Amino acid sequence: EYGRALHRTISPQGPELTARNEIHGKVVLKDTLKVIPRDAPMVICDDPIVLPWSDEEKEDLNSMGGLAQRLTETLPGGVHLRPYPSGFLLMLWDFVHADVVVPDPPPENIVFEELYPEVVIRGLSVMIPGLKAYLSDMPRTTVDGGYYMKAPDNKPLIGKGTLPNYFICTGLSGYGIMGSPAAGELLAKYIYQLPLPSYANELAPWRFYDPNFKPSITKTKEL
Repeated sequence: EYGRALHRTISPQGPELTARNEIHGKVVLKDTLKVIPRDAPMVICDDPIVLPWSDEEKEDLNSMGGLAQRLTETLPGGVHLRPYPSGFLLMLWDFVHADVVVPDPPPENIVFEELYPEVVIRGLSVMIPGLKAYLSDMPRTTVDGGYYMKAPDNKPLIGKGTLPNYFICTGLSGYGIMGSPAAGELLAKYIYQLPLPSYANELAPWRFYDPNFKPSITKTKEL
């Protein structure tokens, strides 16, 4: 529904914009063992990861099939954490839910994968061995989150809508904190009718209705 509503503000007469939602789950853990210093920065592992499983655990996971079986293989990087107030850790690994098809409109209550907290801790333990101490007796965790809205080419949508005095700045798909200063600056240039930078058309919401841009969509690997 969000994608359809966005489409109506960009080009109501053109083909529907296939924006999609992706589950974004956050695991919160009380770091009782004080593995992570409270002043540590956000830490991301971009290397491929092989999770530490015993032979018996691998056998059980392979017998389950689906995502469980995939967890015994080499997995994409991207698992990350940062300290959270009051001695908690905030941990994420979006690949776990990347293949989940989210209906439109997306449900308010998200169903997260049952193994998600353990998988995230195991993934982080490859980068931070001290976290392995939590695997022998899995601690209580809280899982919460929402959705990332992504355009077909996984780039932001920034520019004017078709309605008077209506401007669009969305689709930062997980990079909102890092990308918001530049996104806000570009949006301000539209609002105040200032000269636009050379990359403005690459992020313009109407780019998907430009026949010269469409071929690049099919060639762009979705991140």
